[in-house]
Amino acid sequence: MGLAGVYDVKTADGRVCGTLRVSESGLLTGFDFRSAEAPDVSRLLCLCGGKAVSLGIPVPDGRGISLRRSFTKRALEGLGLSAVDGCRLVPLSAPGAPETAGQTKAPAGDTAEPQKPPAAQAPAAVPSGWLPEPDPARLLSDPALSADCAGAGDALVSDSGDCTLLALPLRDGGPAPLLPVFLLGEPASIGGRLHMVFHIRGGTVVPAQKAAQNKF
Repeated sequence: MGLAGVYDVKTADGRVCGTLRVSESGLLTGFDFRSAEAPDVSRLLCLCGGKAVSLGIPVPDGRGISLRRSFTKRALEGLGLSAVDGCRLVPLSAPGAPETAGQTKAPAGDTAEPQKPPAAQAPAAVPSGWLPEPDPARLLSDPALSADCAGAGDALVSDSGDCTLLALPLRDGGPAPLLPVFLLGEPASIGGRLHMVFHIRGGTVVPAQKAAQNKF
C-alpha cells in the first residue's frame, strides 16, 4: 500500500491544525503540508509503526505555514517511513521536540518524544523583505539539488510574484551554493552580505533572466 492520501495534522493535544497531502509521482513521493495557523516554530512529524519521522520545519507563507518536500523511495526507506499512522505538529520549544529530520521513538498516545534539542542561539538580523529559511531543501523537487541544499545555513526566502526567491550566502573563498545550477542564479548583496539568489517555481530552479520579477 502506498503513502498517497490526505491526512489531518494534529497538535500534541489532539486538535486538528492542518492537512498533509501525500502524492506519488514516478520515483518521488511528495509531502505538502498546509495550515492556516501560525504557531511557534514547530516540526512536522509523521507517525509510523511507533516511530516519529520528522519531515522538517514549516515556515510562514502569507496564509499561515506550509512545508513541501519530496523523497525518493530509498530516502523514505532510510527514514523508516512506510506508512502514515498519524501526523503531529510539535513546537521546538516543547520538551523533547526533535532537533533534526529522522526517526525517533513515539511513546504511548503517539506523542513523539525524541531527544531534547540544544539551547537555541540568538538569530541573526534578517534583512527587510526576506524571511529566514531553516529548511531550504523543501523548496526543491529535484532530490540531488535538495540534498545539496539541505545543509545550507543562513538561507533566506522572499516572494517574487510567481516565483519564490531563495538566497544562499556565499562563503568567502568558498564554492558557490548549488554548483550544478550556478548559472541559473545570480549574485546579490542582501543585508551587506553576498548571496547567490535562485528563482524557484513549482520546485524547479528557473533562470533568473526568465523570472517574472527580479527585485531584492
